[in-house]
Amino acid sequence: AGLPLLQSAVNVVGYPTGGRTICVTEGVVSRIDCRNYRIKTAAAAPGNLLVIQIDAAINAGNSGGPCFDQAGRVVGVAFQGLDGTDAQNVGYIIPTNIARNFLHAIECEGDQTSGNSGDGQYKYEGVQEIPFRWAPLQNKSLRKFLNIPKDGSGVVVTSASPIAQKLHSDFLKENDVITHIDGKSLGDDYTVSLRGDELMNADFLITGKRKGQPTVFDIIRDTNPLKIEATLGPLQSNVPREHNHDCTPEWLVIGGLLFVPLTCPLLSYGSNDDLEESGYLKIYDFIDEQLAKFREEEGKEYIILIDILTCDTNFGYDFKSSWRILQSLNGENVKNMAHLYNIYRNACLAVSGERGAEGKDAGGIADVSNPPIATDEFLIFKFKDKSRIVLETADCMANENDVLKQHGIPTAVSMGTVEKAEKKKNDQGVLEVLD
Repeated sequence: AGLPLLQSAVNVVGYPTGGRTICVTEGVVSRIDCRNYRIKTAAAAPGNLLVIQIDAAINAGNSGGPCFDQAGRVVGVAFQGLDGTDAQNVGYIIPTNIARNFLHAIECEGDQTSGNSGDGQYKYEGVQEIPFRWAPLQNKSLRKFLNIPKDGSGVVVTSASPIAQKLHSDFLKENDVITHIDGKSLGDDYTVSLRGDELMNADFLITGKRKGQPTVFDIIRDTNPLKIEATLGPLQSNVPREHNHDCTPEWLVIGGLLFVPLTCPLLSYGSNDDLEESGYLKIYDFIDEQLAKFREEEGKEYIILIDILTCDTNFGYDFKSSWRILQSLNGENVKNMAHLYNIYRNACLAVSGERGAEGKDAGGIADVSNPPIATDEFLIFKFKDKSRIVLETADCMANENDVLKQHGIPTAVSMGTVEKAEKKKNDQGVLEVLD
């Protein structure tokens, strides 16, 4: 079934908490909306999606269960409800068209459109993503600055995804005014008509599309009307969103310093109180900014020192009360976890005598990512807040096993980080810095 009408009757079926037999709750459609499905890291969402609000009870255990209309047709999938302390009889279901788009994207058709990864696994990459940020066109000075006629409406583009701009020869730019999406007129507050007088956020025109369906933008650029057609898709998030989707748990321990990449799962772990006690508030503004930004270059990660594990090597550095954003190691700007691991590994090889003067490791492989330098004897970590930590390379190597054993850590570096570091070896065996 399509989107149900407001006030139409629905039934939610499932096995929620409170008993062991099937449970049916009844209610009506209270609202059709376009909302963010994410909670703790909402700024990292690919865009808002259609959602149906109902007043039938949705409790723990209902998630994933069907919601039927009076004709017995499935109108949605239960997935969320508001706690009674905040609201009463407020539950949400995912519309069937969103569920169908998901199923379509992972169909086992044996071709590229099915999402076949080549190993029998069908990976869902995500919805068509909103590739721009916008601002309302309600201010008269802004409208005059952009030369928008009095009867014109729409929103102004404040930024566009650099990756999307590279993928399309002609794409949205800053200060473009979007007046229509797929022929639907945009209001100055980015709303469009869903059905009759039902107005809502226009994101659903993009996020509600199936994989491969194009989007047409009517824009005004420098007073000239233009049409831009683009087939959109998922974009690599500036901060990875989900484990086993676009990231995996990664870590690197150097002299008791515990480094991890900035990811949404890291910020979603535990309660807000747990996060505050960990010291993340010291870099909250930075994190908030990165969540909302578009990714500008492939392979870039933000590396965080989240803890200093007690050992003699790092004695005297008391940074436990706050996280730190790592900028460089031994004068080299760190691009990602694999790059950090390479810099440290090269310093260890140099100190242990396994890398010669020409920058070769024990296997004779030329390493251009970090040739021998005078600072290999020490590791100089510099952070975004202008603080620094200096550790002796040999001391880090000597105490590594003791640190891991004391804190119950299986390895000093995660397997994913090692694999990414090795992946950049070219056909000649040259190890390149990960871009």
